[in-house]
Amino acid sequence: MSYEAVQAVLERTVTDPTFRNQLFSHPDEALAEYQLTAEESGALRDLYVDASHSESAALDRRETKKVLPFWLTGGL
Repeated sequence: MSYEAVQAVLERTVTDPTFRNQLFSHPDEALAEYQLTAEESGALRDLYVDASHSESAALDRRETKKVLPFWLTGGL
């Protein structure tokens, strides 16, 4: 598991709206610079699906707080 890469993607998703939009619209391009396993890449791509079920399609800090503890504890 590439814990550091997953953490870097999650942090950037929360803090960088441009990257977040790219992750949601063109995940292959957004994740290309990170060394992720297929499982990690798939889980990160699923963030869009989870975020789109909220009132807005953007991943805001409330949604992120739900996801981050799972990821940061090695829950992949």
